[in-house]
Amino acid sequence: MTGHPGPVRRVPFGADEKTSAVLGTYAGVRVRADAVITELEVEDTGTAWTGETVTLRWVLVHMLEERHAGHADVLRELLHGATGDHPGAGDR
Repeated sequence: MTGHPGPVRRVPFGADEKTSAVLGTYAGVRVRADAVITELEVEDTGTAWTGETVTLRWVLVHMLEERHAGHADVLRELLHGATGDHPGAGDR
């Protein structure tokens, strides 16, 4: 996807991270994503983290899927208290 500012590195947040710092980072990433979405056409292509060539449409659909999966994860974690995406990993 030509013209985008490059990959965004993952930012790990610690348990002691201030809410304002997390929200500030989120706001910055959201502004950056909005700018890329505005600049590109949905059929413009780029390279996914897998090395596969994908369209902006694919990225947007993937992000919607991830958001809904994230909501399901929150509900699952609230129901049985386990965290993480692998059995036994991160359980409390």
